[in-house]
Amino acid sequence: MRLLSLAAFALVVLGSDSGTDVSPKDEWSQFRGNALRTGRSAAEIPDELRLVWSFEAGFSIDSSAAIVDGVVYMTALPGLVAALSLEDGSVRWKRDFGEEADRFGESSPTVTDGVVYVGSNDSKVYALNAANGAFIWSYTTGSDPLTDHPVYAISSPAVASGIVYIGSEYYGVHALNATTGTQIWNFTAGEPWISMWSSPVVAAGIVYVGSTDGKVYALNATTGTQIWNYTTASPICSSPAFADGIVYIGSYDNRVYALNATTGIQIWSFTTGDDVFSSPAVANGIVYVGSLDGKVYAFGFLPSPSPSPSPSPTPTPTPTLSPSPSPSPSPTPAPELVVYAIVVIAIAAIAATAALLIKKQKK
Repeated sequence: MRLLSLAAFALVVLGSDSGTDVSPKDEWSQFRGNALRTGRSAAEIPDELRLVWSFEAGFSIDSSAAIVDGVVYMTALPGLVAALSLEDGSVRWKRDFGEEADRFGESSPTVTDGVVYVGSNDSKVYALNAANGAFIWSYTTGSDPLTDHPVYAISSPAVASGIVYIGSEYYGVHALNATTGTQIWNFTAGEPWISMWSSPVVAAGIVYVGSTDGKVYALNATTGTQIWNYTTASPICSSPAFADGIVYIGSYDNRVYALNATTGIQIWSFTTGDDVFSSPAVANGIVYVGSLDGKVYAFGFLPSPSPSPSPSPTPTPTPTLSPSPSPSPSPTPAPELVVYAIVVIAIAAIAATAALLIKKQKK
């Protein structure tokens, strides 16, 4: 058994609060902070961090924690769901299904309106009371078509307008009534063995999700009807992020994609050195994403430095004889240039007068 700790550190992308794309400073209610999956928080993190507390889960932790109302909600493989005090890590409540349960630990919980929603490794999506962990409802996504064994629902749920959206192994995206767990709709790619482990994004009435068939899907959030899809060259396990009308997502074809959220048309893509399994974060116009090539990439437009003014050309005393087009109005010359021009003219006048005197003397 691997003993791993949940430490009270937070690694998020910071930015000013500008609506639902930024999580409040004291909350992180779901995977990547909000339904747009931007990974941004309004919290201010000091330059140097110290360990505040740790919690011995007793199991492997693969998921991300959620933070709501001073409580940290977490899961651990193979079967732990717990609520901890944000202040000191003490246990508020804990549901331990044991090592043989193989239920929780990969799907990150979402907490809203007093309910914890989380996927599992036993084909189910669970709703638990956030105050005490009591069971509210569960929904079964399906079973393995060949063996009838449970399948994974390890996508992290998104909750919007009273609907829970979650991806699953072999059975696509499910939209569930958040109160009852009743299925509203289910979208599948239409081919067997296609999984949607990507965690959905919900924005402006559209659900965006990646799939192992290499496609990004945009679905009507109310009906599940497909609006568009975009095909990459390899499976997608990365979860999309939505910002300013653009969907950002990684693929196993080594690329990061930016897609028009309305049409699905590619805006740009960038090829990294290996698979892009991680999910992008977006803050202040910059997109951040990691790759299995060991690098973190940042894409965006940084402000260009102001150009240095060009030096003023040195005026030439010799007049130009060739005709030239009428010049555009120019700024008033600097005083020192005026003085210089007067001196040049005076010298020219003196030289002309001297030439006339010499000519008369010769006569």
